[in-house]
Amino acid sequence: MFERAGIALPLLATAGAMAAFQVGAGLAKGLFPAIGPEGAASLRLCLGGAMLVALTRPWRNWPRAAPLLPLCGLGLAMAATILLFYLAIERLPLGVAIALQFLGPLAVAVLSSRRPRICSGQLSLGLESGRLSTPCQLTEQSMLQGSCSR
Repeated sequence: MFERAGIALPLLATAGAMAAFQVGAGLAKGLFPAIGPEGAASLRLCLGGAMLVALTRPWRNWPRAAPLLPLCGLGLAMAATILLFYLAIERLPLGVAIALQFLGPLAVAVLSSRRPRICSGQLSLGLESGRLSTPCQLTEQSMLQGSCSR
């Protein structure tokens, strides 16, 4: 069994990261009429990079043999992920896009799980997320509002 003190910090960090992601996606969708999804993705990447540099100050402990190619690959993958997600929420309701994005990592967790009890819990969570992201009747007005009717 997990110790309560040992699991509290990871759970709080996970919940905080999820909340920050949801709020960021909502704010970004509000910027789309002014700067579009590409501009919102660029703004997020630049602000995120500036915050990372300010918080970590990498010039203090930069390794001599830094793995620059993998670092650049990670940066490009993150930029592509953010851009493609923002392009998706431009066309889909926010909740549907987030639910679909959630199903990918959940599928990896279910397929790599070795405990049947954990796997069944993850599977039920995935089925519920799938139910929430089922196609709905989209009209031009509902797409502009970011909602749909079932």
